[in-house]
Order: sequence, then C-alpha cells, then structure tokens
Amino acid sequence: MAWMHLLPEAQEKNFQRCPIIGQHVWPNANVAKTYAGEVFYLWSFYYTRVRWMDSQIQTW
Repeated sequence: MAWMHLLPEAQEKNFQRCPIIGQHVWPNANVAKTYAGEVFYLWSFYYTRVRWMDSQIQTW
C-alpha cells in the first residue's frame, strides 16, 4: 500500500479526534491495532467481496 505515506497528517488528525485504534466500534467485527491494519482489513474485505461477486456472474 504505497499510497499510505500520502496520508500521515490526515490519519493523525482523525485518530486524535476519534481515538478508536484498538477499540471495538459496533458493528465492526475487526479491531485493528494500527491504521495500516484498518486499511488492510478494508482492502481485504473489498477484494474478497469483488472476487465473490465475479464468481456469481454466469457467462454464456
């Protein structure tokens, strides 16, 4: 995730305002201990979901 270096200021401000790293936030199932962990979880979810959706498309 090479683009993550572009967001350090925004990331810092976000988690100063809402200190939720490592905290369970309902209804989220994942509790990451770092910002990179949060991003990786989200990326993994979308990647898996798109692969599943693609597998449901029937080709003729």
